[in-house]
Amino acid sequence: MIKNILVFPGTLFHELAHFFMCMILRVSVRQFKVSLLSDSFVEHHIPGSIIKSFFIATAPFLLALIVSFLYMKIFFSGLLLEILKLYLVYVILYKSFPSKEDTNFHESHAYWKKILTFPLFLLMRFQYFIGKSQSLRGIYSIAIILLFYNI
Repeated sequence: MIKNILVFPGTLFHELAHFFMCMILRVSVRQFKVSLLSDSFVEHHIPGSIIKSFFIATAPFLLALIVSFLYMKIFFSGLLLEILKLYLVYVILYKSFPSKEDTNFHESHAYWKKILTFPLFLLMRFQYFIGKSQSLRGIYSIAIILLFYNI
């Protein structure tokens, strides 16, 4: 429960990334739910294009990198604000990994489209399995923060 509270900004960012990508790609959303106590999710209609499905599925990961990079370029004068910035970037990156449902972006598409996007599916599954380890998520988040801090 405490962990859910601590990483909630990252969970909110993750689901909002899916939601906004649906809006950008004009894919209607059936249900949007963000919760501290239970699963959070965005349920949307299946797009006709597998590429749209892929972008909706990867939106949290891609947008987390972009937002984290931009946010790390903002310097605050107060120590407390700098710590808050680092915390927010950390939880956004920590929760950016795809869920198992995200990795199934190709499920409802034609067989030949699944074959064409199989490398993308493998990449997302690899990210999913790395993301299952809290230690690896933490190491990744810290590494990206250090990378963006030094760029």
